[in-house]
Amino acid sequence: MKCPFCGKHSDAVICPFCGMDKRLEERIRHTADAFYRKGYQAVTAGDLSGAGRYLDQALFYDGKDTKALNLRGLIYYHTGEIGEALGLWHRSLEVDDRSENRAHIYLDDLDKHSSRLHSKQEAVRLYNEALEQVRSGSLDFAIARLRKAVSLNRHHIKSQLLLALCHIEQKHYKQALSALDRVTHIDPLHPIAARYRRWITELAEQGHTDAEDDDVQDISEHARVRRAMVEPDLTEIFGTGKNKKVSLRNWHSAVGQIIMFVLGALCMYAFVYTLKIPDELANLRRSNAELQESEEQQAASLERVQQELLKAQQYEYEAEQKNSENERKVKELEAQVAELSDMELSDALAKAVLAHLDGRDSEMILLLADIDINDLENSSRDLYEALMGSMTENVDGMYYDGRYDYFQAKDTEDEAERERLLNSAYGALKIAMEFSEPMTSQKYYASYYFADTCMMLGRYQEAVNASQELLDTYIARDEFYDDTVYLNEEARAALGG
Repeated sequence: MKCPFCGKHSDAVICPFCGMDKRLEERIRHTADAFYRKGYQAVTAGDLSGAGRYLDQALFYDGKDTKALNLRGLIYYHTGEIGEALGLWHRSLEVDDRSENRAHIYLDDLDKHSSRLHSKQEAVRLYNEALEQVRSGSLDFAIARLRKAVSLNRHHIKSQLLLALCHIEQKHYKQALSALDRVTHIDPLHPIAARYRRWITELAEQGHTDAEDDDVQDISEHARVRRAMVEPDLTEIFGTGKNKKVSLRNWHSAVGQIIMFVLGALCMYAFVYTLKIPDELANLRRSNAELQESEEQQAASLERVQQELLKAQQYEYEAEQKNSENERKVKELEAQVAELSDMELSDALAKAVLAHLDGRDSEMILLLADIDINDLENSSRDLYEALMGSMTENVDGMYYDGRYDYFQAKDTEDEAERERLLNSAYGALKIAMEFSEPMTSQKYYASYYFADTCMMLGRYQEAVNASQELLDTYIARDEFYDDTVYLNEEARAALGG
């Protein structure tokens, strides 16, 4: 067997050449695969920033994982980082050049739409120029370049964020919020966008007002700016010789008359040509607009197909995992179910067992959440702990399921569906909050989402407890801190003080 570390052949578990434990590679790959699955789940939940961090960890442990390379490249492509995306896809093909590698599909699609690739690369170039302008203090010129970059690639998050920062510096808060809205449309949980929003809110609370619209300086037609754009100014093409003077010693000579005739013909041609320019420009602008709209539709269609493919693969993986997990659970509970007739179970515990056997885990969690373990006898208590253990083995999955139901409930207008989603999120988030590792971001977010879910369900005391524990434990954190304080005060007010 070949040693994965030194490459020499040896059948021993401990390589005699380099002294490394070959089982370590398996553990490393297992860790990388775990981070990849978390990144995959974050992508399906719409958290591109979190997915990127998980996938970076997966590639740290296994830099040759083509699945992680391809998915990280898709995230870079979706957020406008075309150079990083191309680098990862080529790196994936260096690892595995077979036709099954999806990097072939992504690169072939870019080859077919070279104009789209050129636009994205030009957007990156304009962003770099804008960054230099910001460093030199020329915010107006930077904004002009960033607007052009955004028009070429609306998904370039860095351009959107830098544009928002420039608007904040110029006290144009409404325009900054518009740029941040475009970022959250791409990546709803982007941390920098959230930080800028809190900054604008704090400025508003301090009495800062938005600058008047008349103060906004539009320099997009400035000659110096136009020279840096993709399309040059027409005056730079057709007006380069307007200041030149022609000097003739004798305008009455034959040569002078010929020159005057040629100049007159050129003036007449230029006059006729200038009459035609507006129509040609209008047609060109319409063609460019139609082409850009077509490219955007194709890009949106490709993204939808990719998202559907990701969802299908995720559903298939989850179904396989759930089937194997259910088989194991059924075997573990068969012996306990055989003894149910001899136990005096509470109605809630009996209903929880039946819900678990039917695969209705969300309903089972709600039933278990209302049971006080101190009221149960020893035999019933063992069954209660077995049911809870079956859920806590997949704390990460419960967290992502609960968070997904929580956001879906906030977006739906159907009251019945909203209540169903909130009840489902309540049980899953309660498990995630209680059994996640302490002092981790997952436990922090699970506690906040759980408190807000309790508030929407009218469980005010639980909302107070969860939010207060969050404030006491995570006082050093700044994310959602103000929202947690407000939630705690609102829940206390609902309880009557």
